[in-house]
Amino acid sequence: MVGDNTVAPGGALSVSGTGFVAGERVAVELHSTPVTLSLMTADATGALNATVTIPAGTEPGEHSIVLTGLDSKRTASIGIVVTQPAVGAASLPATGAALPVTLMVLGGVLAAGGAVLILRSVLRNRKAS
Repeated sequence: MVGDNTVAPGGALSVSGTGFVAGERVAVELHSTPVTLSLMTADATGALNATVTIPAGTEPGEHSIVLTGLDSKRTASIGIVVTQPAVGAASLPATGAALPVTLMVLGGVLAAGGAVLILRSVLRNRKAS
């Protein structure tokens, strides 16, 4: 029923099932706390195949994928394991942009120019007194 029983949050799983009514709508849910991942339609033989995405915020641990026929009420489920997100995948969001090098150089030049003006003013005042 599931292509691989281990997946990281935000990852995809291949899901398949048989024994549903031909043309029946089938809900695919992730359980611990039920989350609908997809609504699919069974083919003429009552089978279905699809790829679903595990929500990015899913807690790591054991969960179940549950298929439910909306007309027949037939259900099928299988256990899966949601792993820890990949290293670096859950980093803090960027809250600002990096300053371009030219902007930093311009700021340095302006600061140096301001320092030169202040130094000239101080030296001019010393000569005057």
